[in-house]
Amino acid sequence: MSQRVRYWIALADDGAMDQYEALWDKFVADLEGGVLNMSASHLSIQAIRAVISGDMPLFNGTNPPGFQAQHKDSVELFLMAVVFGIAMVIVNLMQVRFRGTELKITKSRLKGTLGNCIAFCLLWSLNWSIGRTLGVHGVVGGMVLALVVTMLGMFLIVALDQLADLECTSEKFDEELYAFCPCIAILIGFSWKQAFTTSVGTLTQQTHYLDPAIETLILTACLVTVVIPAWKLYILPVILEPELAAIKKTMPDVEQPAPAPAADAHLEGENAVRLSIAGTAQYDVKTMQEAEEQKDPSRAEGLHAALLQGRGPASGAGMGDICFSRAAGVGTPATDNELLRRRNEELELAIAHIRGLCSTAGAAQRR
Repeated sequence: MSQRVRYWIALADDGAMDQYEALWDKFVADLEGGVLNMSASHLSIQAIRAVISGDMPLFNGTNPPGFQAQHKDSVELFLMAVVFGIAMVIVNLMQVRFRGTELKITKSRLKGTLGNCIAFCLLWSLNWSIGRTLGVHGVVGGMVLALVVTMLGMFLIVALDQLADLECTSEKFDEELYAFCPCIAILIGFSWKQAFTTSVGTLTQQTHYLDPAIETLILTACLVTVVIPAWKLYILPVILEPELAAIKKTMPDVEQPAPAPAADAHLEGENAVRLSIAGTAQYDVKTMQEAEEQKDPSRAEGLHAALLQGRGPASGAGMGDICFSRAAGVGTPATDNELLRRRNEELELAIAHIRGLCSTAGAAQRR
């Protein structure tokens, strides 16, 4: 349904979809898929955590007050991440079809949901393990979790990239490896999100200069002021560049202008006259070549010199003089001696070309 709405909006103005509308459609579709993937994976992991630990997490995913995770809970949640990883590989290898039609969008959404489930399982498994092993919670626990997850995620991404660069791995295997990189990125992002959320909540609880909601708004605005410029300068171009290149390969760079109406035909004639008088030599030669080819294409094919291709018996001296004037200097009329010299060169080139054609024809007849 949303795809039909986007397609209708893209065609509403001119009945065609250009490259910018195609980019808009793609990124809006990706955003819709991201929202669905995040919602489905969040609810799924909430239910899994409640089944494993016996305590229902809060609405925002944090642990309930007084929660103490056991070692087996962290291990079981980590094993669930492994199960989701295997399922993601299976979905990527299989073809999802319905009545003979491959469901590419459904397959992409399913892979995204499984990837988010992997990230959430690893995040809370590490959260429980660090809290139980080191005994740190709150702001300190969130910062330790974010640092550990960041270092571990960077190591895994580098390792997967090095493994994919090996010559012994196939393209399909490399594709499966790269499919796990977004999961690691989500894991790192949510670890820092949790650290910032805990820090902001602690600050608003301990300080009472303003209403807690106002203090939260001010702190959020400060974080956005720092993070958004860095994201726009260093992260967004890396994400958009391959997408823009892929779209531009399939879409024309410049829209073709509509043909001029019949009422404006005289303007085209005036423009042609203006260019022939004050334009360049290349335009003059091109115009004369097109006219000569329409009259007798064989004449233009047999002549190599640019000036010769535009000269025919019926072309007249006026157009030829314009062409020679443009070749001698733009906007500067050529002198009689200059015209005579150039016409002599033209005749010499024509004679040399005719001799070459005769020699070629004689050699062909002797064979």
